[in-house]
Amino acid sequence: SRSDNRQWSQELRLQSDFEGRFNFSIGANYLDFKSQDDYYVFNNLFTFLAEYYYNNAVGLPSNQGRQKLLCTPQATKECVYVDPTSIDKLAGDGHNYFRSKNVIHTRSWAIFGEAYWDILPDMRLTAGLRGDSYHFSTTAKDPAFLDGSATAQLASPKLGAAWTLLPQVELYANWGRGFHSNDSRGI
Repeated sequence: SRSDNRQWSQELRLQSDFEGRFNFSIGANYLDFKSQDDYYVFNNLFTFLAEYYYNNAVGLPSNQGRQKLLCTPQATKECVYVDPTSIDKLAGDGHNYFRSKNVIHTRSWAIFGEAYWDILPDMRLTAGLRGDSYHFSTTAKDPAFLDGSATAQLASPKLGAAWTLLPQVELYANWGRGFHSNDSRGI
C-alpha cells in the first residue's frame, strides 16, 4: 500500500477581552486536502475469482459458454480489472492482484462567530453560528465507477447558558447542531 497526502489549512480568529459584560470571537478557516491512496493485495486466487466468477457476463445465451465481462466504462455492472501485462512490467493497474486506487480532493471554507453575555454576575449566555462550504471530489481507477463530486453549504447554530452556584459548582445547558465532515457522506 502507498498513500500520498497533502494538506494546507489556515485559521484566522479575533477574540475580544472587554471589561464589560459582552465579549465575542469571530473567525474564518480554509482547508485544501488532496490524497491518493493505493492499496494492493497480491493473490492468484483473487485473479481466478475475478476472471471466472465476478467478471462473468450474465444474460448471454447458454450455448456460448462462460463469457468474460470486459471492464470498460460501458460495462453494465462493476467489474474487477486484471492487467494482462507481465509482472516485470507492472504499471500498477492490476495483474494477479487487487488494486484499489482512490484520488480525493476536499476543499472547505468556514466563517464563525460566538458572543458571550454576562446577564448577571453569576449567569452567562453564549450564542454562536458557523457557516461551512464544502467541495469534495473523488476519482476512482475506472471513471465509470465511484467517481463524482459533491458541494454543500451548512449552518451550525449553538446556544448555551451557565449559572455559577459556587466557585467550584456550575450548572449549564447547551444546544447545538453540527455534523461530521470527513467526506461527502457526512453533509
